[in-house]
Amino acid sequence: MGFTCTKIYMSSAPDLGITGLVKKAVFIVFLLCNSIPVLLSVIATMNLIWPQHLGDIPMIQQAMKRAVVLVMLAFWSMLAAFVVGVCLVLMLLPWHTYFR
Repeated sequence: MGFTCTKIYMSSAPDLGITGLVKKAVFIVFLLCNSIPVLLSVIATMNLIWPQHLGDIPMIQQAMKRAVVLVMLAFWSMLAAFVVGVCLVLMLLPWHTYFR
């Protein structure tokens, strides 16, 4: 995933080559909200694979319960990432040009 926003590209000496999105707090929140579902999904997948490898039925049932919780947390975090991403894009739009 990549972001391109040439309107706020930093070309001054201390921040040479860095886009302005990196310095916005909303972008940092977006990255965190986007990273959490990936990590939780990997943990949920490993949580489901490991007990099935052992073949223990009660452990598989517990793993299913934990995986549902992890996937729900990943879903809500992904929803938050979407909302924050939309807010980030809306902040960068030149609204003053539309309402003249």
